[in-house]
Amino acid sequence: MEASPSIRLTVPFFMVKDMDASLHFYVNQLGFTLTNQWTPRGKIEWGWLTREAVSLMLQEPRDKEKFDAEGPKGKGISICFQWEDALALYHEFAAKGVKIEEPFVGNNM
Repeated sequence: MEASPSIRLTVPFFMVKDMDASLHFYVNQLGFTLTNQWTPRGKIEWGWLTREAVSLMLQEPRDKEKFDAEGPKGKGISICFQWEDALALYHEFAAKGVKIEEPFVGNNM
């Protein structure tokens, strides 16, 4: 009998330049909830966010000059969220001021 795998979850981890702005976007505009946080110097430097079955982590680097010097982030990376009703989310996000284009889905989903 094989042992069952211990891996249970994969969570995107985004390094962000401005934690306050990122939290505003994910919590106030996209509807995520901050469920865990790390505040070693009295300010959130890392956070775990959830919305339904989706989780993600955000962290603000301590050395922002090095962060800026490393160049553009996210090139070649795509994170896809699958929802039951993309149009309902489109309307929710647009009502909260998110600059967003109407979704187009070409794979019968």
